[in-house]
Amino acid sequence: MNRTSAYNIAVGVASVILVMMIVSTAFILIQANSPNTSPPILVALQRPGCVIKGNISINNGTRYYHLPRMEDYDRTVISPQYGEQWFCTEEEAISKGWEKAPK
Repeated sequence: MNRTSAYNIAVGVASVILVMMIVSTAFILIQANSPNTSPPILVALQRPGCVIKGNISINNGTRYYHLPRMEDYDRTVISPQYGEQWFCTEEEAISKGWEKAPK
């Protein structure tokens, strides 16, 4: 292996490590300025291309996934502190125990 190849590999590895560090900090704390607000909440950073919202019903604890263009999609908020998450495919959501939302 020549010096250029070794350098390119090192740069590639460093790039992957940097991306992993950025992804690992995808959950960030957000707190409103008002001192009377509730504790900070975690906000899940949506993975690129992953538009399926995994939401847990506050009424019955059922894990529903919402597809774009479904009735409740736009008002569904993902709160990872409650176990909610983004999915890239329906198969991924189903394999993790989530079911399609009724509307």
